[in-house]
Amino acid sequence: MESLNYFLKNKFKWIGGGALAVVISLTIFSLLVKADTTTLTTNATCVEPKQEDYDNCIAACGNADSALVTYNTCQTGCDSVHDLIEKSNCSNTCIGNWLKALSDNSDCVKKCLNESSERSAAYNACLKTQQTDQKKISKIDCSGTIKPVTLSTYTGSQLQGKDGKKVMVDADFIPVLDKINQIAADNGLILIITDSYSSPETEVKGVGDVTRVKKSNHNVGHAIDFKIKYYVTKWDKDHKMTKIEKICDYNCLMKYPKVPNAVKKFIKTLQDLEKKKFLRWGGNFKTTPKDPIHIDDGMNLWNKKKFNELYKNINCPAK
Repeated sequence: MESLNYFLKNKFKWIGGGALAVVISLTIFSLLVKADTTTLTTNATCVEPKQEDYDNCIAACGNADSALVTYNTCQTGCDSVHDLIEKSNCSNTCIGNWLKALSDNSDCVKKCLNESSERSAAYNACLKTQQTDQKKISKIDCSGTIKPVTLSTYTGSQLQGKDGKKVMVDADFIPVLDKINQIAADNGLILIITDSYSSPETEVKGVGDVTRVKKSNHNVGHAIDFKIKYYVTKWDKDHKMTKIEKICDYNCLMKYPKVPNAVKKFIKTLQDLEKKKFLRWGGNFKTTPKDPIHIDDGMNLWNKKKFNELYKNINCPAK
């Protein structure tokens, strides 16, 4: 059989060198992409590049090995041709198709690299914007008497800090969280708390282009940001039931009332409590856009005197 090596070493020497360069290039591209995506960090307020986007892109490109297998199959067919000219033309076609497949694969991987770089650049730009926003936060006026307040760590069966982060709040906000925890349990939901107390110095632009006010209820431990974990039931062909975990985040909650039924009931109960001024749901805010991942007790509106005292007592150093 006239093998691939025979053609590459003789009539198609220049093609063999080019193909080898493409294969080497593909290997380097793969390493570069992996190095780029594994260095990405998570930030709750910036949209980080998704690993699955890169994986799906690369998977769609195919690989050099499959192109080589296709070539060998093609070349095997050429070996049965007895006419030398026809055999040579057949081999030319096989090699041409093989090199085109390698070139297409290379272009595809380059495209994945560019897309990954663009997402990384957007993510880094977001982080830079956060740093700029942080510098705009005014300094706290710590004049007068300061009575230091220690924040509490909240634990509830249905409220979980994102990535194991503690849910830090003022003790007077705990009854509100207990009620939220109960409502979540009644509807089979888990609330993943993405933010609770945050100091004014670290205040940043929030999710969905929502910018917090200068004196937020987060600054006194009387607010939480969240996303909702819920479950859907699925039956397989053997009539076995499985529960599939889903997440209702900012984009999902912005569609209220067109949300999963359990989430809809949860939000409806929050709205009923808001009418009694027990709490506020950010989806009802008059801001544009709304802030549906936020819940607070309205202290900075309904009890400004207490808010201002607590704001100093929590955020100012003891004298």
